[in-house]
Amino acid sequence: MFAALAYKEGEAAGLRKMWKRLFGEPITPQKVSIDRRECFFTASVTRGTRIRWDDLFIRMGRLSREMVLPEELHIPEGCGITRFVPAALGPRVVMNTAADLLAQAGGGRIPVTVVDLRGRLCGMMIPIVRSCAEVRVVTANTAVYRNTCERLMEEYGASVVVCPPGSGSVRGGVVVLPFGGECPVDTAPDTLYIAPEGDGPAGGAVLSTCGIRLGEMYGALRPNGISELLFAAALYEKCAVRGIGSLPAERLTYMGQGISQPDAADLIRRSGDK
Repeated sequence: MFAALAYKEGEAAGLRKMWKRLFGEPITPQKVSIDRRECFFTASVTRGTRIRWDDLFIRMGRLSREMVLPEELHIPEGCGITRFVPAALGPRVVMNTAADLLAQAGGGRIPVTVVDLRGRLCGMMIPIVRSCAEVRVVTANTAVYRNTCERLMEEYGASVVVCPPGSGSVRGGVVVLPFGGECPVDTAPDTLYIAPEGDGPAGGAVLSTCGIRLGEMYGALRPNGISELLFAAALYEKCAVRGIGSLPAERLTYMGQGISQPDAADLIRRSGDK
């Protein structure tokens, strides 16, 4: 369960708009049902008007501790409200998208390196090893991946090489960076990176995942002013809507420019031919 602050459709006009800018408007939480078990609460304000933060804190109670808020809003200090910061869904979207693209590219001979330093995504390796014969994982948590690799060999006959950060180098191909940032091993200049939007290696050839393909059912529930990825993360992390954890990105960019899925798959295919 979580609470969100949304924008009302349309804007107030004339004296009413001036009044709301000066004094704000009443906070009235509404319950939104997701299914029989889960729900969230939302309060709506007119965009650009004064927000009664103290009233919002009182109305939302304990749910105000990690509220889903429009990204441009600044929370005043001391009001008791904190912003929800997604932690789990974004890396899964990158992994899902990488697995889809590798399958479309006909993985086979493409060397793939997955960077998962804490070992949080070992359960998501199956779709990647199904498509690719040469898979390596860079992780500081080698123990958890050792068990995963044994299971992958037993069930799929897939061999995955596990190595700690700073060891060896990548000979091109594809490097998947679910958590973004720089690659912790040396890479060849022609390496293709798959990373979250705005968080790939500086100066690298980065295929970025943007948003999430949320679908109509959940998309219709999204509060106005909240991005799809932020809303999806709240559903996944706060309401245990686990099906969202298998969704890919809504769109892709390559070196900052939009790119279609077939063209992205072709980029990956060509990375294996070098």
